[in-house]
Amino acid sequence: MARFLRHYFAEDTQPGFRKHLLLKLQDPFARNAHGGFKLSTLSVGVGGVAGFVLLVFLYFNLAKI
Repeated sequence: MARFLRHYFAEDTQPGFRKHLLLKLQDPFARNAHGGFKLSTLSVGVGGVAGFVLLVFLYFNLAKI
């Protein structure tokens, strides 16, 4: 029995990177119409602002003014 328990607990029970990322990005209080993944509004906002800042940075550093 001890051998079986060691084998059971030796398995990796932590979620992978993709699963962990999806858990962090999803809205914990809402699901889509089919009960699946729905992106968090906060994640969309932060991503949009980060994208805008990146575009402004690239424009002012790479554009020939």
